Amino acid sequence: MEIANIDWLEYLFWLKAAEPDKFNSMLPDTNCWLKLDTVYKDFVEYYLRHPVYESYPVVGVSYSQAVAYCQWRTDRVNEKLAIDKGEATVTGVPNDMSKIKKRLLYRLPTKDEWEYGASAGLDTMQYPLGYVKLINNKTAVANIRGFGGPHFSIGDVWYYTPRMRGEGLPNSFGYIEMLGNVKEMVADSLIKGLSYREFIKTDNKSYKISQTTPYTQPDARIGFRCIAEVLE
Repeated sequence: MEIANIDWLEYLFWLKAAEPDKFNSMLPDTNCWLKLDTVYKDFVEYYLRHPVYESYPVVGVSYSQAVAYCQWRTDRVNEKLAIDKGEATVTGVPNDMSKIKKRLLYRLPTKDEWEYGASAGLDTMQYPLGYVKLINNKTAVANIRGFGGPHFSIGDVWYYTPRMRGEGLPNSFGYIEMLGNVKEMVADSLIKGLSYREFIKTDNKSYKISQTTPYTQPDARIGFRCIAEVLE
């Protein structure tokens, strides 16, 4: 699933206690909301930290911050596995990771890995979005503009927003929101997918899973997910 605000806040909480010199450098750019439109001004203050948004995808994160998070998650999970196996102890400070056996590696997916997961084994020429139907039992498979996703209105104008991770329908591989909610950073500073602000037609022909753009800067439409590579 997408990395959520609660995941990032856990990361920040750990940094503040264990590596406070890195804390400020890992704060997301919450002003990214204003780059979309000033109507999102309340999101600057509330989206990252208010409990109502804790399960929403974290945004405003830079590529280097996403990579750092993957490394931190790798270290913490391997540390916990080592503790559970009696190979390390809880001391109140981080263990020396050079002495901890690495059993799992968390990282950003490669472009090819992301496309494989998003296509879910379907013929991408016939089903370029990874789903046979984009509307299933009146429920949109992903949060894409024009599919009834969360929004608010000012006058006659609708403004779309992310939704909680896990609310979309899984593809045949079991992956959720590969297509929508937020675009996703992948390896080599690339961006894949669509966000809650992009509009596509329900005929399935206006977007291709192979569509890729370069990462440029933190954005309120961009998040990420990790994949876990089993090393042993």
